[in-house]
Amino acid sequence: MYADDTVLLSESPENLQNMLNTLSNYCYENNLNGNVNKSKIIIFKNGGKIRENETWTYEGKDLEIVKSFNYLGVVFNHNGKFSLTQKTIAQQASKACFGLQRIIHENYLTYKLDVRTSTWNALIYHELGLFPLQIYRKICMIKYWLKLLKGKNMLHALVSCYSDMYDCLLNGKSYNPWLDNVKCILEENGFGNVWISQGVSNEHQFINELTQRLKAELRLQKY
Repeated sequence: MYADDTVLLSESPENLQNMLNTLSNYCYENNLNGNVNKSKIIIFKNGGKIRENETWTYEGKDLEIVKSFNYLGVVFNHNGKFSLTQKTIAQQASKACFGLQRIIHENYLTYKLDVRTSTWNALIYHELGLFPLQIYRKICMIKYWLKLLKGKNMLHALVSCYSDMYDCLLNGKSYNPWLDNVKCILEENGFGNVWISQGVSNEHQFINELTQRLKAELRLQKY
C-alpha cells in the first residue's frame, strides 16, 4: 500500500492487514484521512491466482490489487522484474531527447541567421524555408501510415497488426496512442475524409498539401 509516498511491506496477508489497521488508528488519532481510491495493493509473485485470504481492507473498504505501480518514478511489477520500468524510462528519455534536439536545431538556425535569440522561431523557419522538427515528425508518421495501408515491402505481420489496431479503435475496444495521433493530425488539418477512406489517390500531392497546412497552423499559433 502507498499513499503520499508511504509504503507498507509485509511477508504475509495477515500481517499486512494488521499494519493497515495500525495505520488507520494512527490517522484517526491524528485527524488524518487516508485516500482509499489512491491506495493500492501489489502482490509480488511469479504468476498464480489471487488466494482467498489475499484481500485487504482499510476502514472497512476493499483495497484494489494491481499488477504494477509507479513509486517515486520507479515502476514496480508484480513479478519483480523491471522491464516495465526500463520501458517507461526509455519513453521519458526519448521525449527529453526530442526536446533537446529541437532546442539545438533552433539555436543553430538562430546562429546561422545572426539574429537575436529572442527572435520568434516562426520567422526564422519562414526566412530559411524550413519547418520545425515537430512538423517533420508528423509528416513521417503520416508517410509510414500510408506505407502500412499500401502494404508494399512491409511485413505481413505489421500490416495485419495495423488492421487489428484500426478495427479496435473504430469499435472503441482499445486505445492506441500512435494511431490516435495519426487520426488527430488528419482531422485537425482538414483531412478527415482521408482517415475515413484510409488512403489517398495521389500521395505526393497529399503530403505537400498537408505540409503546407501544418506550416500555416504553426504560423497562426506563433503569431
